[in-house]
Amino acid sequence: MKKKILCLITSFLLSLTCACTFEGEDSPVENDSVKETTSIFSSEVTENMYTKSDFIEKVTNVGYISGRLMPGYDEDWGVRGTDLGHPFYDPEIDRLLLAHGDTFNNEDPGTPILWRSNVISYKKNISDWDPAEGFTVDGYIPCYESGFAKSVIEGKHEGAGKEVTKIPRGGVVINGVYYLWYMSVGVWEPRWINNYSGVVKSTDRGRTWERVFDLTWFGTNSERAATAKALAQENVNGTNMGYAFNLAERAAPNFMQMFPVDGKDGYIYCYGIAEGIHCTGKLCRVTYEDIEIFDKYEYLTGYLSDGTPQWEKGKEGLAAVKDPDVGKVIDFDGDMYSAMGESCITYNKYLGKWIMLYHLGNAHIVFRMSDNVWGKWSRAYTILDLEDYPFPNGAERTYGGFSHEMLMKEDGRKMYILVSTWVPYNVCMMEVTFC
Repeated sequence: MKKKILCLITSFLLSLTCACTFEGEDSPVENDSVKETTSIFSSEVTENMYTKSDFIEKVTNVGYISGRLMPGYDEDWGVRGTDLGHPFYDPEIDRLLLAHGDTFNNEDPGTPILWRSNVISYKKNISDWDPAEGFTVDGYIPCYESGFAKSVIEGKHEGAGKEVTKIPRGGVVINGVYYLWYMSVGVWEPRWINNYSGVVKSTDRGRTWERVFDLTWFGTNSERAATAKALAQENVNGTNMGYAFNLAERAAPNFMQMFPVDGKDGYIYCYGIAEGIHCTGKLCRVTYEDIEIFDKYEYLTGYLSDGTPQWEKGKEGLAAVKDPDVGKVIDFDGDMYSAMGESCITYNKYLGKWIMLYHLGNAHIVFRMSDNVWGKWSRAYTILDLEDYPFPNGAERTYGGFSHEMLMKEDGRKMYILVSTWVPYNVCMMEVTFC
């Protein structure tokens, strides 16, 4: 009882503080505050429990949900190593899908075996899921008859200069049709460069996929223009379909990674960043019925003084937000803690806020909050800091931190996030309990 009362008092006091935070001020986390453990429950931390933010009572390690460390792992899947796990939900059959990145049949990405650029795992009857039983996926889709996971859209794996891989950035389901955003990566190092950002769709619940060619956004690297255009003309099977792209009209340096979220208001919103993990964030949206039409997307160009978002449609809107100072949703000012990274946006009923989750650097999983899906967003709050929470398997770094409304219990007081670890190269589930 004493613990509950303390938590409620903390929540009330913090709610007063948050009233100032949501005035649209996007103040970065101070380095010192990230290092400091202020939770009143710090004395109760156990081996599997972690606490950092004043909003959070505790963070508990549930266990791995991919690879051989996951209970119930099936060797036939051929997924001993993978990452990410962007969640999206099919309500008609109550199935949660997780879009993973580079996948191997071994745990060491440095020596990949049976490399696939992306795979999708799924869990049936997610509404009935009991966290006390852990989390075991039911399989992968698409897959071979043996159950071996197939890629949705395979990357070239041809190294720097063409295309290294294709990594999913998030998915949505509209009237039974699956849409998955991904990025074509041309170069990882020394500087991350993408060829384009694209979308694939499935009309048979993930068994087969096809490109939505009109949904293609390009970078502004002139040296890669011909390569990027040729790659973007290929269907999922690698056949060049000869789609006529005007690269100048589709130049979108701040949408080289796009993270979709269903706003529950008739729109799909796509947060966009450039290549990398420390970026300025921008935003576009489209109605459900126009989701496959490039010129129907509206781009956020700014906010009125009362926080009302301003949108401009089509190529004119995209051209407007090429200006670095136009339409900034998250303003990266050079301080890592002001940045936006590879994100997941979802609604948390318990907090009564939209939540944006992502990682910073090699150690921090953070979240921001907003009253509206389009912002304005609070500063970043730490969920997990690897420096203070050593994983049992000795992970060198963590990233990701994705969640979904179907990965929440007690109306969102308990939120389950998917955290990628390196190495072992796999996905771990963490239970976040809010005060």
